[in-house]
Amino acid sequence: RGPQPTLPTTALATLLAAGELHLPKGDDPYFSDNLAHIPDINVTGASFYTLTWERQMPVEQLSAECREQQTDRAWLRLEGVNYRASRASLGGLPLPTPPP
Repeated sequence: RGPQPTLPTTALATLLAAGELHLPKGDDPYFSDNLAHIPDINVTGASFYTLTWERQMPVEQLSAECREQQTDRAWLRLEGVNYRASRASLGGLPLPTPPP
């Protein structure tokens, strides 16, 4: 599951905020030579940077938005995914994802 972020953010920022990644000169990756101390994904493996983030929306809010738009359909837009989202689910059920 991993640390829960405050959105919007990145996996790197979440790991830094949760204290799971320590840089020698503070939490700013762009300060001094901190970038050189960020583990490379080719060394750590993808699981190091793989996080699961959840957001819950009450059904009542979704229903109200559908009524406002005069439709029976709702769109799930995953905005802000700046690299890759390999899985998405709705109500615990996996949603189809486009091929890579």
